[in-house]
Amino acid sequence: MRRGPSFRRLLQRGQCRQAGLSLIELMIALALGMGVALASLALLNAAKSSYVAVSDGALVQDTGRYAIDVLSRAIRQANFVPYDHPAFAATDSLDMTQLSAGILGMDNARLNSQTAALTASQSNTANYGSDVLAIRYFGSSAGNKADGSILNCAGFAVAAPANAAAIATPAAADDERGWSIFYVAADSSDEPELRCKYVTKNDGWSSTAIARGVEAFQVLYGIGDGVGNHVDGPVAQYRNASQMTAQQWRQVVAVRIAMLVRGEQNSGNDAPETVYELFGPAYRNGLDPGTTVTKLKQQHRMRKLFQATVRLRNMPS
Repeated sequence: MRRGPSFRRLLQRGQCRQAGLSLIELMIALALGMGVALASLALLNAAKSSYVAVSDGALVQDTGRYAIDVLSRAIRQANFVPYDHPAFAATDSLDMTQLSAGILGMDNARLNSQTAALTASQSNTANYGSDVLAIRYFGSSAGNKADGSILNCAGFAVAAPANAAAIATPAAADDERGWSIFYVAADSSDEPELRCKYVTKNDGWSSTAIARGVEAFQVLYGIGDGVGNHVDGPVAQYRNASQMTAQQWRQVVAVRIAMLVRGEQNSGNDAPETVYELFGPAYRNGLDPGTTVTKLKQQHRMRKLFQATVRLRNMPS
């Protein structure tokens, strides 16, 4: 059997050569591969940014709508009296005009969740001078048990007074009324949130978060143009809480609310000079500086302004 030429002899004759890439070809291949990788990374980042922006936008929209809905339902309960309840049917001596106003408020304030009602308030400059909105109302009962038709801002049912003796005097009747108090404060991670303060079952006080990301909350109160105790006409003027008198709190027939809600991700691009006018550029009140928000704390957050005007169902007269 005849053997073929050895590998060395084939190599010497040039018949067996090692294949490979030149340095230039290798550099071109690396450059092309790196370009493809960078393009893929850019597309991935763009897709991620788009997803975060859409998700954060939906979160802001849902938060604002939910907060407006909770506030609107609570405002419409102001001054509610269950006249068909036995406790009220058994007495005709209760003068409703002697009770505290069904709508109350404070400018540039936040509250302690454990103290009673509106006591121990503090300045709220940390949250753009956000306001406090307080709502008073009687509950509703069936068979000495709350029937669920009247809820406080935390979603708990509020019962009507047990009997006529519980509302024998205006002071006693006022103590029987429920509270829904809204204000803005920061949580443990310094994220602002709209909170609800309410009376617990044991007649204590507590608060719970309603909407996270509400960094500014402003309220104006519409005063009716009626005569005497009949104030259920059109709104004559809107005032902030600091301008209200004791008599005007009893004449409130509508409430305007405005909130600035921000997202949780750095998906926005607010310029440093961005200004948010919560009640629009037409509203100018030097005594209510919180209605104009400047110097944003988190400039790269997505933000949206929400506004609503809610008419009271139960007139204060």
